[in-house]
Amino acid sequence: CTPAIRTDRDTVFQTSTISALMKGVFDGTMTVGQLHPYGDFGLGTLQSLNGEMLLLDGQFYRASLDGTITPVPDSTLTPFAVVTFLDADKVVTVDKAMDLQQLQTYIDSQLESQNLFYAVRIDGRFSYTKTRSVPQQARPYPTLNDAVAHQQVTELHDVEGTVVSFRCPP
Repeated sequence: CTPAIRTDRDTVFQTSTISALMKGVFDGTMTVGQLHPYGDFGLGTLQSLNGEMLLLDGQFYRASLDGTITPVPDSTLTPFAVVTFLDADKVVTVDKAMDLQQLQTYIDSQLESQNLFYAVRIDGRFSYTKTRSVPQQARPYPTLNDAVAHQQVTELHDVEGTVVSFRCPP
């Protein structure tokens, strides 16, 4: 069934569930093009776990095993995605270096509630960051845990970029 198009830009739209992905449901049920009415910012994965999916400024991208980022056509299937419209309710400038734990603590200190979902975009220059992706999977699909055991980690130093993330309630 085709979901109704929503008009509330503060809604987070999700296709499938993390539990389905954990069990190896890696076949896409929607194209990334079908997600456009639901947001311009998001993340997920692509058919058969063929790269990490990013949605930034309305354009879908694939983060490949080697860390390269390339646009994907609207016809690309996704088995799992979370998208929303990024209409900034708050913009802050960070003027000091932070590790991941410090950054998470800082983000939490800026939130109105710890019990809501937040889309978080971070633009900047990063002295160090890691990306990860798993190889494309073939049927019969393994569980996500088994697939992630073969993930490729890429370490990047002194790069400029954008972090696409969601802060979820515990």
